[in-house]
Amino acid sequence: MNALAPTPALQSHLDAQVSLMTDMAGKMYDAIHRITELNLKLAQQLVDDSMAATRQVISSAGPIECCAALVASSVPASEHLRTYQQQLMNVVAGTQVELTRAAETHIPEANRAASAVADDMVRRSTQATERLASEQRSALERMAFPAAAVPNGGAENQAQ
Repeated sequence: MNALAPTPALQSHLDAQVSLMTDMAGKMYDAIHRITELNLKLAQQLVDDSMAATRQVISSAGPIECCAALVASSVPASEHLRTYQQQLMNVVAGTQVELTRAAETHIPEANRAASAVADDMVRRSTQATERLASEQRSALERMAFPAAAVPNGGAENQAQ
């Protein structure tokens, strides 16, 4: 019997692993989606701020007004970056919590299924070992007593 032949225990183990990985992949996909939305929002805000700052610089009357416009434009950008950082940390922390919950939900079943696979393999290997040992004993007995292994005690060979 093939040690890797499909068994109910192996199928259960693979199902548990697929369920865990599917759940975790879904949670990671959601996190990446939220991070992408944050990135797009930040990029849009920075572009808008940059456009507004450019308009102020272009409309400034002199170098002092130009410098004041540039300094003033850095305030919204730094505020947007601070907000982005907070929201990003919230997404990362929330994702960590979700992944931990998913692991806590699926890991016990995966462990149980893995134990069942290991127990099944031990049982099957013990049976195979016993069968091979029996076959070896039979082969040794046939070698030790060749006349007993031949029907009629080897009388056919003696008659010739």
